[in-house]
Amino acid sequence: MNKETKYNQQATRPEWWADNDSDTIRIAVTSGSSPFNEWYQFANRKEALDFIRETFNSQSYIDQFTWADDGELYHTDDVVWSEDGESNAPKTNAEPAALLCICSAESRF
Repeated sequence: MNKETKYNQQATRPEWWADNDSDTIRIAVTSGSSPFNEWYQFANRKEALDFIRETFNSQSYIDQFTWADDGELYHTDDVVWSEDGESNAPKTNAEPAALLCICSAESRF
């Protein structure tokens, strides 16, 4: 994990969440005061995608998202596979999946 990446699973936001670093990407997947609330911080999208690639493995995440050959993560419905099934590309005008959507799919909620 990159030194900029921070992750906690706890009921309340972690101390580092209060930092005023506006250059970071912060994602919270929460449900009230559940001990399974998740708190993420990344320096940029590339760092977030690296973290996701290395750590996410829930069935919900796998079912909903697909890595395209361009190294981005898309909703599976937004990806077209080649006839031989060896490569894939995003559909025309498809946008990469939002990090909050991806993290929510991995979450217990």
